[in-house]
Amino acid sequence: MKVGFEFFANSVSLAAWLIFAASNAAAWQSVVFQAANLPHCQQGPWKAVGTEKSGGSITGRLLGFRGCADTFGFHGNGTPNDPYRLALDGESESIEIEGLEATTRADYTVQVWFRAKSNKKGLTMLVDSRTDRFYVPLRMRILDGKVQCSIEMPFPDRIYVASSSGPIALSKWYDAACRFRARFRELSLFLNGSISGSTRIPPGSIRSNRIRIGGDPSVDGENFPGDIAEVVFSEKSEDANVIRARCKEESQRFTGAECQK
Repeated sequence: MKVGFEFFANSVSLAAWLIFAASNAAAWQSVVFQAANLPHCQQGPWKAVGTEKSGGSITGRLLGFRGCADTFGFHGNGTPNDPYRLALDGESESIEIEGLEATTRADYTVQVWFRAKSNKKGLTMLVDSRTDRFYVPLRMRILDGKVQCSIEMPFPDRIYVASSSGPIALSKWYDAACRFRARFRELSLFLNGSISGSTRIPPGSIRSNRIRIGGDPSVDGENFPGDIAEVVFSEKSEDANVIRARCKEESQRFTGAECQK
């Protein structure tokens, strides 16, 4: 993950970026999506830049956007009051990542900067990997205002959830992280740098190469209404201090953001 963390340290100079990890056997590698590489009027694939040992291509395919006439898409001027961000309408817009895989066979941490712009009821997805019912190795979601990390496993058919204790506020920037420790079968949620919930899942391996930002890859109507400024995928179950430090460092980019001690 050296490349990913080098880009993280230089994030102030980027227009806007999302770090993802590419699957290569049991290892994940980092690549970077920059707003400067977004196609004109959001047409065509959003290409990643970075070092890929596998030689594969990792791209983001924009779904539901309406070209030059769309009022959503990328916004911001890079200041704390107007940070670079991807604005999603909560109805049809999302990003489908091609060349990425999630699995419960290995550790991972997914960390997202976001703010909700609507109190939409039911489920909305920040990051999802659903291929079928009870086959979801990675999911960061909001349910009735509460941020949650979840894994859905078959045999038995169950949803395992680590949840925040209360609802989030609208139009406020939050940092959320889902951390999975494969050896201990432990899934944890961190909100604004502090652990907020934890659960354990049974033995078993599921995987998915359908990764989507801002929506469910297999179900309509669960799109996230709000802004996403950054998504980081790590091959490690990051230490709590690392998650907290990352939140504290990046919070300077967002007016009103908080990272607990």
